[in-house]
Amino acid sequence: MKIISLIVIALAAAQFAWCQPGDDTLRFYLSKSNMVIAGEMQEGICSTSSFQACSFSIRVDEAFKGGAVRGDIVAFQTESFWGDYALPCHAEHAKCIVFLTPGKETGHWKVADPWFGMQNYSSFLATSIKRTLGAG
Repeated sequence: MKIISLIVIALAAAQFAWCQPGDDTLRFYLSKSNMVIAGEMQEGICSTSSFQACSFSIRVDEAFKGGAVRGDIVAFQTESFWGDYALPCHAEHAKCIVFLTPGKETGHWKVADPWFGMQNYSSFLATSIKRTLGAG
């Protein structure tokens, strides 16, 4: 009985050591995404209205989820109310992490969330994605 209790305590402690407090939020966005990749932005074209519809392409450096492999060029679209504001990862050759889902109307990839779908590259975020997907 003591051995079983020790095993249960060890497994519980390992779970707390593996998961981080912010993993619930990241897990939510990962669940909304069919593909999650990190890479270098290749090009982007946006409309000029306050409601921006943008088309981007990214060269994959690392695939966390989905069928992309290193070196692939993935085209995707965003829609949001950024107006004149653009994230640094919108610039050509910037590194970013994108959370994507198939677009229903166009058949192209689109960001899974207008606010969280494109993130400036961060090694901490990349490590957290790998850890969260591994903890699955």
